[in-house]
Amino acid sequence: MIRYLLILSVFFVSSLSADSPTPPSSVDYHEVPALALEDEPTFYQEFLHMLWTLGLLLGVLILIAYLLKRIMHTRIQQANVSSSIKILESRALSQKNALHLIQVGEVKALIAEGHEGVTLLSKSGESLDETG
Repeated sequence: MIRYLLILSVFFVSSLSADSPTPPSSVDYHEVPALALEDEPTFYQEFLHMLWTLGLLLGVLILIAYLLKRIMHTRIQQANVSSSIKILESRALSQKNALHLIQVGEVKALIAEGHEGVTLLSKSGESLDETG
């Protein structure tokens, strides 16, 4: 019985070695193609690309904010020229409070604007009630 097991094991081992490929006896590692690391972006390249994109977006946003502020300032000035109600000057006292010097016809008024509303502080010139 042991003899049959030895014969089967030898046959089985020889059949396994015949199916498996034999490793090359000498491998020249210089002929093995290198991995194409130049084609794949590295972490440093990806990080620089992200920073460039972020800077570009911030620059565009700052440019848009500047242009909108300039356009709004120009529109206010044009509205003052063509309107009978003119804002002569405005000063911010805090984020929620401001003083405005306005002119309606020949009457100049100093008004305060705040979270509680608009209040007339002083008025000079001809009164609106007197002109009708």
